[in-house]
Amino acid sequence: MLRPIVRPALDPLAHRAAIDGMEAQRAAYRRFARSVEAQRQTLGDGDGERAVAVVDDVARGFAELERGAGDLAPLLDRVREAAPPDELQAMQRQMDELMHEARAAESAIQNLMSQLQAWRDAYGRQLTELGLAPGSGTDGAPGGEPSVGPVEGSGTGRRGYARPGFGRAATRPGTSILDRRG
Repeated sequence: MLRPIVRPALDPLAHRAAIDGMEAQRAAYRRFARSVEAQRQTLGDGDGERAVAVVDDVARGFAELERGAGDLAPLLDRVREAAPPDELQAMQRQMDELMHEARAAESAIQNLMSQLQAWRDAYGRQLTELGLAPGSGTDGAPGGEPSVGPVEGSGTGRRGYARPGFGRAATRPGTSILDRRG
């Protein structure tokens, strides 16, 4: 004879908190995506200082989203443990909507990153044409004063500023939104 699975009773306050948390996180993702897209539209003039300010603002917003998602996880776990199947299906639908908003925010970040990477590459090519190695010091190491003189590989068909793992040829996304050295 099979013994029925005994689940603890679902706390209505925990259930409501999880639903409210998911709705708040979903709204936060939506606001973040709109904000990133609006800020990206203001970057058409090539102002580097404005780009840095936008990236700092986006990074702060992303950190807030990450904290919100971290706070939501324990609430959802509590509901998953105790909710009946019909309520779990409703929660799954809400999670799907939340993921849709998260993907829209991710897309907005990717668009901003593409724009900033294109700028970085263009500025790097300009520096290379002037004989300066972007992001390198006098000894060729990153940082410090720019080195002067011809850059090895310039004029040989190689892109002016091609660092492995960056730009359109990247095989995986980088960990930072903007490489401030180059």
